[in-house]
Amino acid sequence: MIYNPLALYIEVNAVSVIMLLTILIKSIGSELINQWQYFVSGIALMVINITCDTIWQLMDSGCIPGNRTLDYITKSIYFFSLTFIGLIWLLLSEAIRRTAFSAWRLSMILSGAIVYLHALLLITNPWTGFLFHVGSDLFYVRGRLFILQYIFPFVYLAVCAVRSTQNISREKNYFERTTFFANSLCPLIPVAASLLQLYFRRLPLLAPSLAITIFLLYTYLIESGVKYDSLTGLSNRRALFHTISHWMKSPSESGLFLFMIDVDFFKTINDSFGHVQGDIALKEVAEILESGIAECGKRALAARYGGDEFTIILQSESSSENNRISARIQRLISMSNKSGDHIYNLSLSIGCVRYDPLTTHTVRELVNAADSVLYLVKKQRHIQRL
Repeated sequence: MIYNPLALYIEVNAVSVIMLLTILIKSIGSELINQWQYFVSGIALMVINITCDTIWQLMDSGCIPGNRTLDYITKSIYFFSLTFIGLIWLLLSEAIRRTAFSAWRLSMILSGAIVYLHALLLITNPWTGFLFHVGSDLFYVRGRLFILQYIFPFVYLAVCAVRSTQNISREKNYFERTTFFANSLCPLIPVAASLLQLYFRRLPLLAPSLAITIFLLYTYLIESGVKYDSLTGLSNRRALFHTISHWMKSPSESGLFLFMIDVDFFKTINDSFGHVQGDIALKEVAEILESGIAECGKRALAARYGGDEFTIILQSESSSENNRISARIQRLISMSNKSGDHIYNLSLSIGCVRYDPLTTHTVRELVNAADSVLYLVKKQRHIQRL
């Protein structure tokens, strides 16, 4: 059996493209929250990158006819897509971790500076030859600034890895630590493959590394759907219970508070204005809860318990902080109603209890205690309305 390096290269690339397209098709049918949009865009760019690499290899070996223009186009798209993939990966990482970076539009625009610079260099490259040169005999030569085309995507991946790694030790939430760990390690696979392929041009390393990385990330994102509510984006009950259990077991000088929050007359909103408006109301409540605990940082977590019920867990040394949070949430609800953005008034009932390890031994007992307080609050408000 005769070993054919080109045949192996094409076959590996083809399998990688098929694998990526399979994941892409499955991803398009998913809930397209921000992280899925970045994920789908990243896969599309990888397919384009591998396709251009395959076409160039076939032209370089003489298997298909080529010309200088086509060579320039395929190599330019190949290198530019690598840098763009780096940017998408950074944005995906920030969206998954829900950082302030991902919510600040200006930071996202500025983060594309390297992409803009690379695009400028590629557009002028046929005249400057700074990045690479293709002669009349179609002979490919690396330019003086060729290495920048590998440095550009590495900068994005390095920033992604560093920002994720910095949070691993500080994060108390098990699920979030897993997220940061995945974000810091995944980029290392294509980085290592790129460095090797930089010196061993005929080895098909980059394409399979991209496919494997995307498969691992896809698996992680699917699993992360188990811990996040698909409608509101908040943590779901499973993640909530796991976090409460972890905080209950972790020794801390801070007290642990659990809020149970119910949307008043939610059934009326659904019946009078339709379920679409009901979903909008739930998403607005979720945004208000996150805004209400924003100052608490990692000491607080908002979650959707189910239906129109939400929860907040808070680590605090001050027993009065829970009252400030409740007041802040009610103030935000009032401001939302006055804004006139919706045709109904939102109202929340909030019950809160403090965890006492001497009387409460399980997560369920803590939740039941908070739920009992919420019931009393709703009952009292109903009596006042009468």
